[in-house]
Amino acid sequence: MISIERSLLPEEAREGDVLTLIDGKYIIDTAETAKRKAYIKSLMDEIFE
Repeated sequence: MISIERSLLPEEAREGDVLTLIDGKYIIDTAETAKRKAYIKSLMDEIFE
């Protein structure tokens, strides 16, 4: 994990979003964000069964 100035991020970026740096701009990788959220949910489901 790295620190990035808020002003360099897309306005709609939220905690937990996966970001990709393309041509000097950060974009939200929605597919990877969804994949990671699903993975974390599956881990949580296993723990709290």
